[in-house]
Amino acid sequence: MQFLKINSTIYVRIDIPLIGPLEYALQRLYPLPITQSPNHTLILDMETIFLIKNSNSHTYLKYSYRNFKEDCNKINGDFPKILYICKETQVKTIGFNKTDCILNIINHSFNPDSCNYRVIQNKPIILTRLATKNSWLQV
Repeated sequence: MQFLKINSTIYVRIDIPLIGPLEYALQRLYPLPITQSPNHTLILDMETIFLIKNSNSHTYLKYSYRNFKEDCNKINGDFPKILYICKETQVKTIGFNKTDCILNIINHSFNPDSCNYRVIQNKPIILTRLATKNSWLQV
């Protein structure tokens, strides 16, 4: 609710949302390397860092880090129950899309053709013992 005074008249502005609030689960995604062979590792190229998922309706919203910071605000709560309120500015995906890499991984049906990834050649691991017991430095 917002009050505006123009000249001697007071106006009241009330915003009424067209839909009710929906509850989603927020998942932060980390592109962990996948060892393909002793000499090669795959790393997914991801713009999506946050996946917002409603398990009841199978609705997904994908956010980059920048978009999440712009569109979502923490309103209260502590770990593990932190509440955010987000503007719905991202494209909503409903159902299962076989061409979406992130959704394929989340739904346990990884399809390498739907993902962009880099292949990195593994370097030999060299460990150097440090002075403290059970302490090593990987070079």
